[in-house]
Amino acid sequence: SSAGMKCSQPTRRGSGFTLVEMLTVVAIITILTAMLMPAFSQAKARARRVACVSQLRQIGYGFHLFANDHQNRLPMQVPAVEGGSREFVQAAAKVEGNFYFAFRHFQVLSNELGTPQILLCPADSRLPTNQFSRLQNENVSYFLNVQAESGKATSMLAGDRNLTNDALPASSSVLLDANTYLRWTREQHRYRGNILYGDGRQFSIIKILV
Repeated sequence: SSAGMKCSQPTRRGSGFTLVEMLTVVAIITILTAMLMPAFSQAKARARRVACVSQLRQIGYGFHLFANDHQNRLPMQVPAVEGGSREFVQAAAKVEGNFYFAFRHFQVLSNELGTPQILLCPADSRLPTNQFSRLQNENVSYFLNVQAESGKATSMLAGDRNLTNDALPASSSVLLDANTYLRWTREQHRYRGNILYGDGRQFSIIKILV
């Protein structure tokens, strides 16, 4: 009889993903990640460069605080007995490298800068130090123009160390004369860089011709 007959029920499909569906989802996520990664990388690079600009501005403020206390002279123009670093400029000239003692000119600004970590750009591969007494060139991301003049708008004071003119090795000085073409290397900001001028203004530039 019909009462004794059993109707077969269709097998219900499980609620989980099939292998094909799972692979499709993974592929979509991979594609989206690949598309978004460059944007994330560029945003991160911009954030680091903004932080670098802020640090340079603070460094410039430290130099001006020092100059205000030393008859408008920067550390490179003040002898050690008065708290400056002029002797290191003279010593560097003897070893043909103004960068040889570059860290010394920042070291005398310990009171004005507060922490040596401000001397390291967030995009730099160099390692920081937490003590000015241990500061070395390897803990500094910025070059320093030992001939800079405080308060002079056209005088370069400091900037990202990836500036070069290809004329001298990295351990020596960058020529800043009127006939020298300067460029940025890939280090730190990918062929870009920041310059701090003697009057405290700060610019972000790609190429400069001085």
